[in-house]
Amino acid sequence: MLRILSDLSRCRALRSLSLQFNCSAAFGMREILRSMRIAVSPIPLEASRVFIDAFSDVLGAAGAPAFPELEQLSLAFLTSLNWLSECGPAFERLAHVCLETDDSGRRRYPRISRLDVRVVITGLIRTVWPNGGLEKARTQFEQDRETMVLPMLASFVQGGIVVEVTME
Repeated sequence: MLRILSDLSRCRALRSLSLQFNCSAAFGMREILRSMRIAVSPIPLEASRVFIDAFSDVLGAAGAPAFPELEQLSLAFLTSLNWLSECGPAFERLAHVCLETDDSGRRRYPRISRLDVRVVITGLIRTVWPNGGLEKARTQFEQDRETMVLPMLASFVQGGIVVEVTME
């Protein structure tokens, strides 16, 4: 993953970037095992954080900005929203990299104006809970979105970046 992200930095004219982190197999297996009342290990919360940190490393690498024309960033997580619960410091670091300024006050990424965070889970929910888990998941998503995720992204908003968090 790191090599691919690093190689992307050669795309100097990149204006929009969408990255997808897929934890759906791990999420689905956990839910199936839980439904069978089989004990499962704790949620691997660090996986999403490592993904965000790796991307921050690429954007914040020493020297010229990796994507000087970047306007829009979309991060899709194919997993449950609660798998992002430990990502506050990673999102804060990403915001810092996107909004940092040089000694003259110019932003490293002056064109970035939008961050979309997408949780792509509805297909998996329909598979794991075919008899109605979707409405419960939507309700939980809205609650977690307001109380957990949007506060983690507040630095982006304060820096003038439009943030949208959606569930698909």
